[in-house]
Amino acid sequence: MAAAKNVGNALGFNVHVNEDSNPDDISKEGHLVRDVIYGSNMVASHLVHFYQLAALDFIDPAAVGLDKPPFAPRYGPGPSAASYPYYYRIPASISTYLVAQYVLALQFRRQCNQIGALWGGRAPFVQGLTPGGATTSITQDAIDKSKALLYGTTGDKDNPDPGTILAFIGKPTDFAAWVADTGGDTGKLPIIGDGTYGGTMLFDVVAAAMFYAEYFWIGNAYERFLAYGVFERGDDSNPLGDKRLLSRGRKRTGAQYSAFTPPAKPPEWFPSEQEMVHESVAKSYYSYQNELTQKWRHPWIGQTVPTPGKGGSYSWVKSPRYKDTTDPDYAKWVPYEAGPLARMMVNGDYYAGFLYDAGYTSVPNIPSVFGPLAGYPVPQYGAMGPDLSAAWTTGGPDLSAIAYNGDSCLDRYAARQLEAYKIARALADWLDELDGSVGAVTSTTRPVPPTGTHYGYGWTEAPRGALGHWIKIKDGKIKKYQCVVPSTWNASPRDATGRAGPAEKAMKGIWIRSEDHPLEVLRVSHSWDFCTACAVHLVSKKNGKKEDKVFKMDPTYI
Repeated sequence: MAAAKNVGNALGFNVHVNEDSNPDDISKEGHLVRDVIYGSNMVASHLVHFYQLAALDFIDPAAVGLDKPPFAPRYGPGPSAASYPYYYRIPASISTYLVAQYVLALQFRRQCNQIGALWGGRAPFVQGLTPGGATTSITQDAIDKSKALLYGTTGDKDNPDPGTILAFIGKPTDFAAWVADTGGDTGKLPIIGDGTYGGTMLFDVVAAAMFYAEYFWIGNAYERFLAYGVFERGDDSNPLGDKRLLSRGRKRTGAQYSAFTPPAKPPEWFPSEQEMVHESVAKSYYSYQNELTQKWRHPWIGQTVPTPGKGGSYSWVKSPRYKDTTDPDYAKWVPYEAGPLARMMVNGDYYAGFLYDAGYTSVPNIPSVFGPLAGYPVPQYGAMGPDLSAAWTTGGPDLSAIAYNGDSCLDRYAARQLEAYKIARALADWLDELDGSVGAVTSTTRPVPPTGTHYGYGWTEAPRGALGHWIKIKDGKIKKYQCVVPSTWNASPRDATGRAGPAEKAMKGIWIRSEDHPLEVLRVSHSWDFCTACAVHLVSKKNGKKEDKVFKMDPTYI
């Protein structure tokens, strides 16, 4: 999508609705088809991230007879018997249920990809996007098949049929309904696919949050959130006024937006402007020409010159920062976080205390199920963390000096799955709109200018976060092409000012029970959903000393 928008912007198409000065020559149907393709991909990614890439950090596969890959990652010796209750708190019955959900999620990922393939030619790696829209013809057959996969033939987005994408995602109240109906009886677990509050992704993510509630205070970054905006025709009623389902902008706090009256923006909201994105390579294995005097480069003048072994460097990732001289804490090169949490924060759909306001005011007060955290308040913005140093016989983290800011490990998981719920429901609305557009034009074409220099940029949101492509075309040929991807924002090393990237900041100070079993670090790291094709870095211990090993992974192997 970013590539299609990038080239489209250079060719003069209005690819960023309400942002470009060009006439709106991409049809509404073209935008809608793009939204359906991209929305199905986004939901598929969120399913995979939670179940296949993160959920296994919170359960003990050996307890349910699955002590083998991929259910039991090999990151060192297992925990001792004494420390087991600290690492693994979810009862075996719930672990068994979650492993079944792990497998079932693959089915619904496939159904999401089937929708993407109906409109994009194939999925993943969709082929149906063009600078001027989408190549797909709108047919009633594609609409009907997509609706059946999304919510069934007799259901709708509010009451989906069992075995559909929306039924599996569930509702934010599912876990609360289970506690109210059963008193948290783990012998009365949800039945997968029974159409009630059971067997849903939103049930599962809230359950993980209740069992590991201290992670609301672990993995905090800078409380700076960046979004480029996505789903250009997704929501004409968006109170932020840009018609997107998920708006473009920045937010400098994890707290809820203050009250505002459209078209005015909330005081915590700030615009996102492409010319303010710059990159540093101070601690990266890349070099800039005249780097001593030009430490920051905008992508249109960016350079990517690999420099293995560069002194003082420790990453194959560059350090993108947003230029903002008005930021009260981090001016002028601000380390913004990208991703589902950032999008939901900017759009006003998530904030520190959202789960509390949704009815989850405390961990269920059932010590036999939820252990030392039973009855502990679910935090609101600014709430100080618990002291858990004596909660388990082998110790625990003292979080009493950390204020909750909504930028934590658990917030990234919760916001991502709530976003899946939002997008899946919007997919139903977009398909309804396409119902009346069978046969409509979805794409227009325009030749590349044969002479002159033309610049373009394509801003969108990948599942992992803000994705930007920049292009320079000279005399009909591509002269420069630069990308700044979500994992570059999040996994960036220290920049020219010495400030760490968001994920590095989030890792600092994590309490680790044992270096031989660092599950705490994995839980925080996996909340970012790093792109393995960007760069892989390993630190191993050799002869009692740390030995840094840096690997650049070729994306063609992914």
